[in-house]
Amino acid sequence: MLYTRTLHTQGDLGEVMCRMRTWLDKHGCEPAVFRYHINVDGVTVHVEFKLESEANAFAEAFDEAATGRAVSHATQVVPAKDDVREARASGSQ
Repeated sequence: MLYTRTLHTQGDLGEVMCRMRTWLDKHGCEPAVFRYHINVDGVTVHVEFKLESEANAFAEAFDEAATGRAVSHATQVVPAKDDVREARASGSQ
């Protein structure tokens, strides 16, 4: 069973992916599936995890209202601000 989180953001795709990758690396999470779709309203990112705890932590980090269910759902999100500031401060972007 995979635990799916689908996020929607209006941010720049490169910046959003960098923020997510920084968070995933920092927390030792490896998604089983990572897909994105660019549309007129922004970017939709679809991420699947093998562990529910990783899916929930990812969702919380990006301000998603996590349901804890293994179903796809879309929510407006704001990328994890604290982790990006840490990455910029340490120069590891």
